[in-house]
Amino acid sequence: MRVCVKCKDEEACGQSQNRPDRRASCKGNKLREKTVAFNERIAAVTSLPNSVAANEVLETYRVRWQVEIHFKRLKSILDFGDLPKKNPAASEAWLNGKIMIALLIEAFIAEASFSPGNRLEYRLRMGIRLHCE
Repeated sequence: MRVCVKCKDEEACGQSQNRPDRRASCKGNKLREKTVAFNERIAAVTSLPNSVAANEVLETYRVRWQVEIHFKRLKSILDFGDLPKKNPAASEAWLNGKIMIALLIEAFIAEASFSPGNRLEYRLRMGIRLHCE
């Protein structure tokens, strides 16, 4: 087993220190120096051999964590927690339907532009005709 550690950039350090700072100030406590120092780093424990660089381990973990967060969001938005358990075929069909909805949502989000400044670009990309007088 080995520990891979990387220092965060300044922006990430500021974001990660705000959370414990708020908790401590709500309780009337001060952060210890060790807590502040720990929040300035990213750490992961791995059993991978030393031939795999620490940066690769940390980058893989970061990507894995993004996937976890994505599935957690989908699970809550699409109500994945209520899987029908009595009939295996119904469960499979239910899951396939939910996954199809998730994929459609992702496709719409990827194509949509929510910024008012990008409306024209979006209409042109989608082939929507503009009526000019």
